[in-house]
Amino acid sequence: MGKQAIAQLQKSFRPATVQLVRMGRTAVSPQVLADVASFFLIYMGCIGFGLLFVTLVEGVPVPTAFGTMLTCLSNMGPAPFHVGPDNFAAYSAGSKMFFALAMLLGRLEFFTLFALILPGFWRR
Repeated sequence: MGKQAIAQLQKSFRPATVQLVRMGRTAVSPQVLADVASFFLIYMGCIGFGLLFVTLVEGVPVPTAFGTMLTCLSNMGPAPFHVGPDNFAAYSAGSKMFFALAMLLGRLEFFTLFALILPGFWRR
């Protein structure tokens, strides 16, 4: 992502140049770069939506909501930035259901679950 950002900045100053992003000696295809960028944007969008949901519903501070959503989406251990006990016992049942869905989304991968809700997937 960093190399892609630098290549895009350089291309904005010199639009006629061809910018290749390389990993080692191999050039990364534009399709792979687009896939990585879309995954990153979807991941950050889900964290942002979840952060907003948890902050509004539970009234917790933003760092706590961020840590909670990061924990759920990445399926890692205790929440970073989480103030209080390292569990979700204090949250409401609705929030716990939201966290469970976020954990499924993170565990089964975003594109897999998003494919299930697209009508085109079921037409084949």
